[in-house]
Amino acid sequence: MKSLVIFAAGHGSRLGADVPKSLFPINGDETILNVILQRVEEFFDKIHIIIQPQYLQQFSSHTGSCMKVSYVCQDKPRGTSIALRDALPSLESGIVATLWGDQVGISSELIESTLSKFSKEKINGILLPLCWRKHPYVSFDVTGELVTDFSTSSMTRSFGYQDSGFAVSTLSIWQRLYENFDESSEDAYKRDGELNLMKMIVTGRNDVSCFSYVHYDEETTCGINTPADLEEYRRRTRVER
Repeated sequence: MKSLVIFAAGHGSRLGADVPKSLFPINGDETILNVILQRVEEFFDKIHIIIQPQYLQQFSSHTGSCMKVSYVCQDKPRGTSIALRDALPSLESGIVATLWGDQVGISSELIESTLSKFSKEKINGILLPLCWRKHPYVSFDVTGELVTDFSTSSMTRSFGYQDSGFAVSTLSIWQRLYENFDESSEDAYKRDGELNLMKMIVTGRNDVSCFSYVHYDEETTCGINTPADLEEYRRRTRVER
């Protein structure tokens, strides 16, 4: 069984959106989520999308043709760590991947190669694809094959490793990451006031190791957070067409 969890409970406030960011239209009626599903659907048996319950009908109207999709409702977004914790009881044994809901640059090729590497090399931990690029929005520290930390915003470097918003592991390893998890006492994993899943992953909570998978497809690091991101995506897709 291969399952994908998509984090889509966030609101696109920086885009000036009145809908969840994943439902923001980027080309006509095509939304960020439409693009993501086109690229990931063939590789997973089930796709679990984490949303706020008041938007269930809107999400359903955009994903109705994909029979693999189900929803995990989160009353109020409290960070990606809480979102995955709440989704774990809905998941089945096997491979479980996670994906940010604004990661419009994710490619079918990267999904396929990451899943293949994870299975063939029997990775005993979490596999995180990273791209070496100029001015990374998020920059990761890598020692050997292990990912050990990351920095953001003004702390990033001229060049560095940036993720593609995608990670692969198994249900049992994700469950181990969350053993003895207490939301009220996990301040070490906070970022911008919320419990951040990536911080849990790279700092090796409960001795769960994070392994890097280095690639060079810079476009896969593209997420849409701001109007500038949206304009760049539209410019690039116009050129491709």
